[in-house]
Amino acid sequence: MLQKNNKNLIRFFKWSFVIFVTLLTLSASLGFAPIAISEVGAVSISFFTGEEKIHEQKFISLDSKISKPLRVVIPSVGINGEVLNPEKSDIKTLDEALLGGAVRYPGSGTLGSSQNILIFGHSSDLKVIHNQNFKIFNGLKLLKIDDEISLYSEAKEYRYKVESVRLAMAEEEKVTFSDENKLILSTCNTFGAKEERYVVEAVFVGSYPVLN
Repeated sequence: MLQKNNKNLIRFFKWSFVIFVTLLTLSASLGFAPIAISEVGAVSISFFTGEEKIHEQKFISLDSKISKPLRVVIPSVGINGEVLNPEKSDIKTLDEALLGGAVRYPGSGTLGSSQNILIFGHSSDLKVIHNQNFKIFNGLKLLKIDDEISLYSEAKEYRYKVESVRLAMAEEEKVTFSDENKLILSTCNTFGAKEERYVVEAVFVGSYPVLN
């Protein structure tokens, strides 16, 4: 008799729980249950049906894919300017882009890839300049080994450390876009020959979320 009562009691609690979960799920589907309770209801049903109900929430990061640099910042020499990313590499297109800031050479690497990135910009020794982008890379020649350079996308900072600063002739300087994870910055030598370029090479250090 006692055993029979126990079985009836177990059956009662089991069906009570099933009815409770069913009503809870129904109310959740109609919008009458809080989100937290709705999730508990879905998990509970999975124990009875044998099905795993996985609720996935997809987060789309601004840097979930390879990005182009939007800004270059070099605190040690006071450089802080916009980076433009033209699609074409003809002289006219590049010259027009240089009026708006530093320019990433089309076909060179992007942020998040291991391909070398080439960015170049104007320098000028004129005291009065209406367009400040004509002197965006004035401080490039003052960089020293281990100085830090930051490139920014919308969501991340990509940091590099300077490993060489040199003066070279433009026709002799060969920039490769190989997978060395380097940043190469270039500008003209305003006090030297027209063909001379200051070239800075920096190696990738790491990327960090941009704090708003």
